[in-house]
Amino acid sequence: RSRAKPTESLSAYELCLRAAPLVSRMDTPDNLDEGLRLLREALKRDPGYVQAKALYCYAHTGAIATRSWSFEQAKAALEPALEVINEAHDDALALAQAGHYLAYVHNRLTDGMTALSRAERLNPNSGQVLMLKGWVHIYRDENEAAITVLTRAKRLSPLHPQIGIMTCGFGNAHMQMGKIPEAIGYFEQALSEYPEFVTAVQGLMSCRYAIGEIEEARRLAGIYRAKAPRFSVQEYVENRPFESTEALHFVVDAMRALGFPETPEEAADALQDR
Repeated sequence: RSRAKPTESLSAYELCLRAAPLVSRMDTPDNLDEGLRLLREALKRDPGYVQAKALYCYAHTGAIATRSWSFEQAKAALEPALEVINEAHDDALALAQAGHYLAYVHNRLTDGMTALSRAERLNPNSGQVLMLKGWVHIYRDENEAAITVLTRAKRLSPLHPQIGIMTCGFGNAHMQMGKIPEAIGYFEQALSEYPEFVTAVQGLMSCRYAIGEIEEARRLAGIYRAKAPRFSVQEYVENRPFESTEALHFVVDAMRALGFPETPEEAADALQDR
């Protein structure tokens, strides 16, 4: 818990409280937009409000995780993320949200893990901090470490509102380890917990394609493309945070075989032809 008073502005504090569930839910673009509007207003009233900056970063992460935005759009929160890293000396959650943003959106995996390790030292019993750290282990292809950290997160916070994101992390770690049947089980569970999470759809789609269940993979590809019609193979290749080249080829092979557009231009053309 941070020793510092969150903000001198009660109105900024109230705006941040109202924004938090909207951006953390990661369910609809409308909720995301409203949450970001509230956070921008909070930061107008107190430009130094660290918790609002961190939540602003987390909202940008969520916009990519749900494919509501392009990676390029999400990169706009770099400055506040760096400010949080420098200013949140004793705020574990703020450090974790900013650190994960740096890792996921900007591929700054070392900086992200450093911030998350600081956050864990400040609050080793936070399910949220551990969940985000587990995902950065996945990006770094440290899958056994990811499973260990995510298991702790789930034990500490079994009713976490983003439990589906935790479960999807187990799926990604097992997929990267080549344990496809186990990965499929986790991805299916994640989608039962969080049906809107396209990262789980992508993982399950790729696994189904890999084991030859083409029709099911096509069905999942349809769900994915309906949620992210502008997403292309090129955008995934150029911006994914994962260090595993095997996992990259695993997903890209499925995307190409299942008819995903190769470039953003092709994705735009396909959208116009609908």
